[in-house]
Amino acid sequence: MLSQFSSIFTQMVALFAAIGVGYICKKTGVMDADFDKKLSGLVLSATLPALILASALNVDSLPDPVLMGQIIGLSVLSYALFIPIAYLATYALRIPDGRRGVYRFMLIFGNTGFIGYPVLSAIFGPQTVVYAVVYNIVFNLLSFTFGAWLIASDNEYGVKVRMSLRDFVTPCNIATLATMAQGTFITTILALVTIPLLATFSAVL
Repeated sequence: MLSQFSSIFTQMVALFAAIGVGYICKKTGVMDADFDKKLSGLVLSATLPALILASALNVDSLPDPVLMGQIIGLSVLSYALFIPIAYLATYALRIPDGRRGVYRFMLIFGNTGFIGYPVLSAIFGPQTVVYAVVYNIVFNLLSFTFGAWLIASDNEYGVKVRMSLRDFVTPCNIATLATMAQGTFITTILALVTIPLLATFSAVL
């Protein structure tokens, strides 16, 4: 038990240390607005999609389809509750129009990946992370579609922004759909034929 709490504490220290480094770099001028924009683009276009793919490729086996369906169903149910609660909360707190989107995003979506995965692995073991990955499939789809729309609808004038389906074709959404394809017939055939290739690809991610 003590070793588990020690692992959790270590993960949290590493997280806050990274935040502290970023804060210092921002205050000292090492990071400016242009750097922030490019770094965000790198994360959203390359590193985060790679993390999503690697989360499924780095496990020995995925849960059986029935269990995956149950986990995804629970995830859908949770967001079906979170979304109306977030809308009611922003009205109850009288958040001004043009700021409601970001508040709703914060209430609906938590940092279940970068923080959740290490904590889950430390408490229950690395073999349980795959279940969190399956649960987070709905999170990834919603946060980069509905969540993106929530934030895009906010601005200082309270004017709603229109988004098209093309705006939702992002590297993160493509990676999420590719993750969902793991365990399908096509993926199974490819795995049987190209096991060394998949292993190399997983190591790169």
